[in-house]
Amino acid sequence: MVIGWGYGTEQRLRDENQDALGVFQFPDYILAIVCDGMGGHSGGAHASSMAVRIIHDKLREITGVPLREALEAAILEANRQIYDTSRRSHRLMGMGTAVVVTAVQDGVAHIAHVGDSRAYLSHADEAVALTRDHTMVNLFVEAELLSPEDAASHPEAHVLARALGIERNVEVEFQEPMPLESGDALILCTGGVHGLLTDWEIGRINWMSPQDGVRKVMQVVSDREGDDNATVAVLTMGSANIEVPLTLPPEIDTISDTISGVNTRFREDTPLAPPPIIPPPIQPPRRFQDTPPLPPLPAQNRAEVLQVPQQETSPFEVPPPPGAAPANAPSADPTRTLRDKPVSRLRVVLVALGGATLVLGVAVLALLMFLKAQEQAPSDPAPVVAGDPATPEAGPTGQDAALAQAAEDAPPEEPTAPVEEPSEAPPAEPPAPEEHLPFQVVLPDPVHFRPHRPSTYTRRPPGGTSQYETIQHSRNRECSEAMGVLNKAIQESLDFASLYRQVWYCFDASHARPLATTTADGPEDFRKVLIHLEGQGIDEASADAWSRTAPGGLEYRFEAWNRSSDLDRFREVMTDLIGSQRVADQLGRDLLVEAQAAVWLSTLPERTPETDLWWARRVYQGQRALRGPVGDVIRSEQPDLALYIGQLFTQAVPPAPEPPPLEPGQKPLKPEELAALDPVPAVVREAFAASLLDTPYVPVERVRAPSRRPVQEVNHEPEPLAKPKVYSLKQGAPPPPAEP
Repeated sequence: MVIGWGYGTEQRLRDENQDALGVFQFPDYILAIVCDGMGGHSGGAHASSMAVRIIHDKLREITGVPLREALEAAILEANRQIYDTSRRSHRLMGMGTAVVVTAVQDGVAHIAHVGDSRAYLSHADEAVALTRDHTMVNLFVEAELLSPEDAASHPEAHVLARALGIERNVEVEFQEPMPLESGDALILCTGGVHGLLTDWEIGRINWMSPQDGVRKVMQVVSDREGDDNATVAVLTMGSANIEVPLTLPPEIDTISDTISGVNTRFREDTPLAPPPIIPPPIQPPRRFQDTPPLPPLPAQNRAEVLQVPQQETSPFEVPPPPGAAPANAPSADPTRTLRDKPVSRLRVVLVALGGATLVLGVAVLALLMFLKAQEQAPSDPAPVVAGDPATPEAGPTGQDAALAQAAEDAPPEEPTAPVEEPSEAPPAEPPAPEEHLPFQVVLPDPVHFRPHRPSTYTRRPPGGTSQYETIQHSRNRECSEAMGVLNKAIQESLDFASLYRQVWYCFDASHARPLATTTADGPEDFRKVLIHLEGQGIDEASADAWSRTAPGGLEYRFEAWNRSSDLDRFREVMTDLIGSQRVADQLGRDLLVEAQAAVWLSTLPERTPETDLWWARRVYQGQRALRGPVGDVIRSEQPDLALYIGQLFTQAVPPAPEPPPLEPGQKPLKPEELAALDPVPAVVREAFAASLLDTPYVPVERVRAPSRRPVQEVNHEPEPLAKPKVYSLKQGAPPPPAEP
């Protein structure tokens, strides 16, 4: 396939153009590189030029390996060299560059990037961004701490989270190999371009003439008075319109530090103060066999050692620079310095202190072991028996011994004390039931998401009343109302589909995030949790409130996901916009909160009919979501989380207890008696059984809760029919009308 190319760069209002680009032809593929440097004066330009040159040279050297591995090795080599250069030079310290690279081989594009330089694919007059910006603001968006709308106008949107040369190691992000068709164009650009042109505008440019497209981009940047440097490189499939030649690798200027020559901190013409000790020169390491043995030092005192004769010269002595060192400067022998003797004495003192500490520790340990052995030994001495030959003479007299023996033979009174201790301590009774712990959400660790880009529903919404109402409802945290307006708009035009992302973030910001930090100490405090779970407006007085449709909250999103069809395309659109992994993670966290709430309600020490309805609704709504499409997407991405949620619902509704065995002649228990043995209320059992059905639960008749007013008895027997009244002329009744 014939490939055409075009490129261009323009310095705008910056002091220098720190961008660099390259389009190179290799035997098996064509390569395009765009870099956006950053750093101080001359630092960014040097880093971007180094990146283009090193990647080009490294790919020339690497042969016989897959293209993806070669690109990664070349980019990592550029990162290492830029990092080492910035560490060695004071002027270049902190320099770095963003880079985006694409290589087209046999009609397949391989794309890698680091930083905020982007790669676009233009196909059928539509441009799709293939890379994601490695900026701090984009990290907040991916962590759902910032909305995409706020990120576009964030004051620190340009701060990079990843770039070449900033750290010794860097992670290179690759896109999946992408087959290309004739007419497709790959556009590589820096922030000075994609910050001014939208994706739609980039897609509307005719890239079959690559260089004309580049001129069009530069004209738009100039008309909009962009202040950042703008750089574009284009590869067009099936275009033979080539107006510019291939580029040459940039020449990397030898940038020195503040003096000419090698990097150092001082200039050559700056007078240096004579140092007290002249350091040895930096020489290549010598082998042990090449090093001459040192002569033994004579036994002299410290004063004699410090007196080094001036006429004697050590083989390692370095002649001082002219005008820098006096004639009587001491010798610079690296093997013997003025600090050797103090260091040796300090070492001896430290060793002595360490030995003394060790001996003292052993002695203390032995003393502790001796005291412990004394404590474990019996404290009472053996009884002294009078007349025993083994008893020593020095002891009590016979009378004293008799009294002692009588005291020992008498029944002791002390053993009664341990018997009285349990009666005196009431806490010895079985401990009271533990206090009911407050409700608190426990969420799993965040998941590392795979890179994802929407591919189908990427058109901008057409505007109008529907878009305005959807955005206003989302900003006012009226998520269910926004979803209702958007569902109707989708049936008119699929261009509104991208607004689903904003409605999804509305549920996260209004319900999911507040629940992560909400606690409830009791049933009355749990009402604020119900607002985020089921919204407001459910008639709690009805007996089947647990089966009613949620007017809002997270349960509304569960139901919207489960009942999604070809009319609203909610599931299809959200999977394309944010990816199935993000959808599964968010729905799994929401369903986990529902299960934890059910478990907490099942452990309440004092339950009421109202709390039983809350418990039943958590079980019914959560089980239906887990058994429906919500559970399917969670099991596809996080099967362990789905299994754990199912275990929580099983814990919230344990199996009914088995009836006790019947004795001979005993009648079986009635259903009312069996229900009394079940710790789970009947309404929860009914909700759990209804959640296992394939269709939603529809009660035969919605029964209202009994009213406090007395019920009046009504006689339903039909009243007797009244006899017709007969009029006569004698009674003065009017005569019947004459027939015509």
